[in-house]
Amino acid sequence: MPVPQPSEFDQVGFGISAFVELLKNVFEIAAIGAGAIWTYFNFFKGRTYRPRLECKVDGSVETHSGRSLMKVVVRAKNVGLSKVSIEQRGTILQVYPAVTQGSSPSFPCQVMWGDKPAVFDVFKDHAWVEPSEPVEDQVLIELPDNKAPAYKLNLKVLSKKISWTARNIVSSSEKRRTNGGTHDEGAGSDASGFE
Repeated sequence: MPVPQPSEFDQVGFGISAFVELLKNVFEIAAIGAGAIWTYFNFFKGRTYRPRLECKVDGSVETHSGRSLMKVVVRAKNVGLSKVSIEQRGTILQVYPAVTQGSSPSFPCQVMWGDKPAVFDVFKDHAWVEPSEPVEDQVLIELPDNKAPAYKLNLKVLSKKISWTARNIVSSSEKRRTNGGTHDEGAGSDASGFE
C-alpha cells in the first residue's frame, strides 16, 4: 500500500513547527547560559555573599574609689548576606599605652605607642554573626597607678582567613565619680595628662 504524500499545507505546517521547536531550544539554552553567568558573577565574583563585618571600638576612663578603670565596648555588625563565623583564637582587643617623652616637646610630634600591648579576649560568647546582626561585648580594665596619658585600642576579629580591625584612641583624662554625678578633672590637673 502506498504511503500518502503530505499536502503542501502539511509540509509548511511541519516546517514552521520544527522551526519554532528549534527557536525554543535555542532560547532555553541561552537562558540557562545567562543564568549560569549571572550566578557566577553574583555569587563567586561579586562581593554580595562575601563575609563582611563592620567593627567599632570605643572606650572611656573613669575613677572609682581612687582606681582608674577603662570601659571598652567592642561592636561588630554583619553587613553582608552570609553568616560570618568568629574564630575565638585570634579575635582580641589590644590596648597600647602612649609613650611620652621625658620633657614637653617644643613642636607637635606624633605620640609613640608601647611595643607590648595588654591583650583581652572578646566575643567569647559569639561563634558566628548572622546577616544584619549586631553583636557587642564589653571589657572593664583596671589601669595602673602610673597610667599613660592615652591608650590606643585595637580590635581584631578573625574569621577563617579574613580579619577585620577597628582602632580608637582614648584619653585617660578622668571623669571622677562623685555623689552629685561626674565631672572632668581636666588634662592639666593630672601629672600624667596632656600639657
